Amino acid sequence: MDEASSQILRQLLEVPEEALYQFGEEQAGPLKEGAADTDFRGVLIRGPRLVDVAVRREVPLLVVHQNTFQREWEARYRLNAMAHTVDLDRGVATSAAMFLRRERYDPAEVRWSRTGPPPEEGQDEWFYTAVGTVDLWAVLKLPRRPARYAITATVFDWLSNTVTIELVDPGQAPRKPEDYFLPRALAAEVVARLKDAPQFLPPTLDEPQHEGLALSAPPEASAAGIPVQLAMKIRAPAGTIVAPGEPGGLPAAVLNARLLVVRLDQRSRIEADIPVPVYSEAPLQPGQVLSGRAGVDLKAYARGPLHPGPYCLYLFAGEHVAGPRLITIQGAEDE
Repeated sequence: MDEASSQILRQLLEVPEEALYQFGEEQAGPLKEGAADTDFRGVLIRGPRLVDVAVRREVPLLVVHQNTFQREWEARYRLNAMAHTVDLDRGVATSAAMFLRRERYDPAEVRWSRTGPPPEEGQDEWFYTAVGTVDLWAVLKLPRRPARYAITATVFDWLSNTVTIELVDPGQAPRKPEDYFLPRALAAEVVARLKDAPQFLPPTLDEPQHEGLALSAPPEASAAGIPVQLAMKIRAPAGTIVAPGEPGGLPAAVLNARLLVVRLDQRSRIEADIPVPVYSEAPLQPGQVLSGRAGVDLKAYARGPLHPGPYCLYLFAGEHVAGPRLITIQGAEDE
């Protein structure tokens, strides 16, 4: 993280946690001024550390976004801003638009990115700053139950920092790690599904030397196929550990890798949860650092035609994110 980003992040951390729930211009003003005094261009976030689900009615995520007029023309903020979460106990990932709600707009009236005249010379480097909060309960439809989440924001090919938010309920007894374990029947289904699935490719990426993710994809692809390679070394969520039982050729854990391919302006996207089995003769424990890798053709996960144009690829697993990887889809169907 560069010095400008670090400076703004320090300002975000100085905002009292209670103020996140009543955020207004009084809190936004100093953050806007602080960002404007730097050459920062990008997106940064801050959330509450703990949220009592029995008391609170929202999970506020504070977002600071600053870009140039040229960048806004290339990738409009409100059309491309997304929030992403990984449940650190269950291993489940979710992505959603921060502002764009398809059921609430007429596509013919939208001012899409890279349409209309670009900023005139001399105005392209002018910039603006946006500061505000979004409710993660409303955006991501998070269940109102105790959980730990890793949260990240993106604006097409701009990636934010990652924050951890824990939802708590003092009235509920804490769950034990084994309560989240993956049932053996589900693990067996995963193994059977992987055996002959044509979308899975031989893995070729080396596993990371340290905790984190690795991601590879071609800069250009066609509608016929999007080959992606991934590798990971992460702390295993409890929900990825296979419940103990009689030996039967099952993996000891099934890590979850969430791949997201999003088209500019979110006009289409592919979301794929890739199971990554981990075999071990010794029992595995939640939080243990595990490694795995996989190859996959993401075209198999597309729910509709892949139209030509720029797309962005991300990988989410545990507290880690890999990307962006820019992909241009060529030879696809016209809209």
